[in-house]
Amino acid sequence: MDASVGCKANQQASRQRAALLVHLRQLAQTDGTQCLPWLIQACETDSRMLSIHAWLVDQAIFDTTRSKAIRHVKQAVQWTGSTVSSYARVDLGWILDARTKGARWSAWLIAMALDLGFQLEGPNPYC
Repeated sequence: MDASVGCKANQQASRQRAALLVHLRQLAQTDGTQCLPWLIQACETDSRMLSIHAWLVDQAIFDTTRSKAIRHVKQAVQWTGSTVSSYARVDLGWILDARTKGARWSAWLIAMALDLGFQLEGPNPYC
């Protein structure tokens, strides 16, 4: 196989990942409620999207700083009892790993939501 074929495929995948991030940013500015469902569908349709770093998605959708976005990933890693070599290198494949039954995805979403000011209600002690 010619090395240029692999190089071209890698460049095309990089362009498609960049286009996905741009689309997420545009979607967030028009109808933010559709960002996450659209992201999941895009990852199911094209597995190359799973290599996008999670902090880039956080930035695209919520317009957070890089350090805040990486902190969200760090919280998700800690809350799920996982270990990673670098929080900045955590990708959507790790977040969406089906073996965790949504634990990483949920932890990441909760970390972002809490930082945006959402508050979780505790259990009702009167029920």
